[in-house]
Amino acid sequence: MPKIKFFVRLGQLSFCILILLCLLGSFISPFEVESATTGPLRLQSGLSLKYSDEILTTRFVRSLRDHGGVLCLGTSETTSLPEGNWTDFLNADYGRAAVLAGAGRTAGVHLPWMHSVSEELEELNVVYFINPVYWNEQLGQMDPEYWMRYTTASLLQEASSELPFLDEVLRELPINERWNLASSIREVRSSWFQDLRWHLMPNEFEKSFSPLRTWTGQVPKAPDSRIDLDKGKLRSFQNDDWFSRPSLPEETTFRDAELIAFIEASHNWKVNLTIVLGPMNIPFIRYHDPGAEPAVDQQLLNLVNLLDSSDVNWIDATNLGEIPGFFNDHQHISSFGASLIAQRVRESLELPKLQP
Repeated sequence: MPKIKFFVRLGQLSFCILILLCLLGSFISPFEVESATTGPLRLQSGLSLKYSDEILTTRFVRSLRDHGGVLCLGTSETTSLPEGNWTDFLNADYGRAAVLAGAGRTAGVHLPWMHSVSEELEELNVVYFINPVYWNEQLGQMDPEYWMRYTTASLLQEASSELPFLDEVLRELPINERWNLASSIREVRSSWFQDLRWHLMPNEFEKSFSPLRTWTGQVPKAPDSRIDLDKGKLRSFQNDDWFSRPSLPEETTFRDAELIAFIEASHNWKVNLTIVLGPMNIPFIRYHDPGAEPAVDQQLLNLVNLLDSSDVNWIDATNLGEIPGFFNDHQHISSFGASLIAQRVRESLELPKLQP
C-alpha cells in the first residue's frame, strides 16, 4: 500500500508541475520573432504547419516575403525528383523557392495554417500547381486521410469561422477525427511546447530552418532516354491501370469549391498568388485510353473557365501535355517537363536574378 500511495502522489505532483509549466508559459513574455533574416528559409519539418506552431511559421513566411522568396505549393508531382523538379529549377540562379508538396496536399489543405498567420501573408509570393488528375474519378472527392496528414480537426474548426468551406471538410471527417482531443490538448499546451520552449532554447529554434540553396545541377534540355515517347511513360512503369478518367462536372463540386475558397482567401489576405494549371499526359491517354480524350479536354476547359472567372493570375500550361517526354507516368511530370514548367513560371513572375 505505501508503494501505491507513493506512485499516486508522484502522479499528482507530475500533473501539478505540468499545469504550472503551462501557466508559466502563458505569463512568460512571448518569444520575439526577428523580422530580419539573411535570406529565404525552408522549414526542416512540416509538423510546425500541421500543428500551427505560429512562431516557426511566422519566421518562415517573413523570410520569404522579405527577401523575394516564392512559396511553391503542389501535390505529388511537385515532390523531389533525382534530376530536379520545377521548384529546383526556379533556384537555378539563387535559392528563392521553398516547397510544400505531397500526395493529396491540395489547395484547401493549406488554409488552416495560412489562417493562423494570415496577418503575415500580405505580399507573400505563392505559386500553386494544379494537377488536373485531382478532378478525376479516383481523387475527385474529399479524402480525410490526406487532410489529416497535413492538418488537424482543431485547426480546421478554428479556421472555419472565417472560411465556411472548411465546415464541409469537417463534416466529412470520421467522428474519431472530429472528436480527437490530442490536437486540442496540444493547442492548450502550446504556451509551453512552443512559446516558452523557443524562449528557453533559441538555438533549437534556429535549427528548425535552413537556408534555401542555389540549384547546382543541370537543367534538362531534352526528355530522359528511359521514357517511351510514344506511350508517354518510363519504360519501367507497369501500372497503366492507375490512370483514372475525369469525373463529370457535377462530381467535381468539392474540388471546385476548394479551389475557389483558396483563391478567395488568398485575395482577402493580399497574397501574391499565381496558379499554374498543369497538363494531362496526352500521349499516355492516346495510347492507353483514347476514349478518355474528349473528357480530358472538357475537364481542362472547365478549369480554365473557373480560373478565368476567379480574377486570379494564372499560367496555362495545359498544352505542355502534348510534348513527348513531359511525364514519367500517367500523372507525374519528368524533370524535362519540370524544366518547361519552371520556364513558364519564371517568365510569368518576371523573377529577377538575385545576388546572395
